[in-house]
Amino acid sequence: DTADRQCCSPVAAISFMSMIAAVYLVFCGIQIVYLFMGRGSLPWGMTYSDYARQGFFQLLFVAVLNLVMVLMCIKYCREHVLLKAILLVVSLCTYVMIASAVYRMMLYVQQYHLTFLRVLVLWFLALLAFLMAGVIAQIWRKKFPFFRYGMVLVTVFYLLLSFGHADYWIARYNVAQWG
Repeated sequence: DTADRQCCSPVAAISFMSMIAAVYLVFCGIQIVYLFMGRGSLPWGMTYSDYARQGFFQLLFVAVLNLVMVLMCIKYCREHVLLKAILLVVSLCTYVMIASAVYRMMLYVQQYHLTFLRVLVLWFLALLAFLMAGVIAQIWRKKFPFFRYGMVLVTVFYLLLSFGHADYWIARYNVAQWG
């Protein structure tokens, strides 16, 4: 039974997750101002390649970590309205992180063109965004079938990648950029 596993006090989760949410809100504010609004430039001595790679993998790691942390709070902590709100903030900040990773990858693609690995990265970021939508649904509705949703989502995304003729789209994009 799910109620038996929810032994963690919401107070502990609220304390921990609120600190994380506060740091994420500051980070997201910086991302919005400096990256998305163009108020900043590349750090000194960094190429587009360095900037995109370094930032991308850090953001990807944190986004996956957020997905796991939020799911664990939902599963192991008793329900509390403040905890739900904080988990929603963390989830929405994860969307800003995903958008930042996509933006960095697009800068990288514009500079160095498209490859299968870059398509795979963008594919995974899209999958992660849809998985986070399922997490948000589960925050508000405990009975949301997240596992089933995730399995169907991964299957559909895999089929799209497999039968989507990625090589054709990569070649078409690269030829258009060179032409």
